[in-house]
Amino acid sequence: MTDLSGQQLGTYAISEKVGAGGMATVYRAFHEATQRDVAIKVLPESLADDEGFVARFQREAQTLASLQHPHILPVFDYGQQGKLAYLVMPYLPFGTLKARMVRGLRFKDALRLFTQVASAVDYAHRKELLHRDIKPANVLLDESDNALLADFGLVKLAEDSGEHLTTSGVILGTPAYMSPEQAQSGEIDQRSDIYALGVMLYEMLVGKRPFEGDSALSLMYRHVNEPPPSPRLTRPDLPAALVAVMLQALAKRPEQRYQTAGDLIAALDTALESSTVIQMMSSSPQEITALGMQTATLESGPQTAILDEDKQRQALVGSALAEVERDGGSLSSASGARRRIPALPTLVVVLIVLYVMVCLVGGVYLVIQNIGG
Repeated sequence: MTDLSGQQLGTYAISEKVGAGGMATVYRAFHEATQRDVAIKVLPESLADDEGFVARFQREAQTLASLQHPHILPVFDYGQQGKLAYLVMPYLPFGTLKARMVRGLRFKDALRLFTQVASAVDYAHRKELLHRDIKPANVLLDESDNALLADFGLVKLAEDSGEHLTTSGVILGTPAYMSPEQAQSGEIDQRSDIYALGVMLYEMLVGKRPFEGDSALSLMYRHVNEPPPSPRLTRPDLPAALVAVMLQALAKRPEQRYQTAGDLIAALDTALESSTVIQMMSSSPQEITALGMQTATLESGPQTAILDEDKQRQALVGSALAEVERDGGSLSSASGARRRIPALPTLVVVLIVLYVMVCLVGGVYLVIQNIGG
């Protein structure tokens, strides 16, 4: 698509291009009438080649403009100029959840932001609207560090127009977050979005996605065929209650997942009532989610998490101490087996035994001496 910077699109003067993806190109623009900067999302021109696209675009745009939720990025306006269809939204220069996760998320912030996104999804589902491409890059942050979910309906527009978009690894969605049924081009409903939420929750709390791959096909294959690795393989300190929530959201079969985003939120709220989770949330100085995560950007675009070993060890020690205190002297190993902690260090016990033996030998020697005398 030709760069539209410096051009006029409807009543909006386009200032600069700020991003591009498989679904749309985003520009910063100025609206003279309201004297404010806005973000304009311009859809690919090829979509307009489909005869029914105009009607579908207007219908979808009207639906998006009707959404009123504190954690959904609102649509101010929409229009079409020649072959260019566009949506107008607030301009938020505060970054995405994806960028925030790279910098590091504290445990309580991760749970807060995730719950905001899940509540937005639940609201949309009750309006019978699926997202189809839930991922951290589609979550914007406002100046108060609140989450706003964006890009509702874009995948559906492309799908209905027969557009198989492969740019940046996107094939009617994002393979790293695709449900098994979406990866197989099967029938999907709200439970497909719930699977994507499960992937995002896993990534936010563990520091990496459950599945990685060097191609879109390998990622989709793993989502369809492989069970997600236990979060405790990377984060042994994660409470079992949270692990259970993640794994149920990631169930391969839709009927085994949470049936609504509201159910997922309720299960997460219940898990948050456990003493271990409360303790983790109160440990504000530690960026629990990231665990010192760094990123290595591959040529294909995905980011791979690398854990800082020192910070990981610190987290494990803290977890072990918490387990000891809670269980009255028992330590939970990473595999889940339990063993008792000795009352005294082994060296001290050995020294005490040696001391007692010396005393006994000395006492016997004195008794023999007295008898002989």
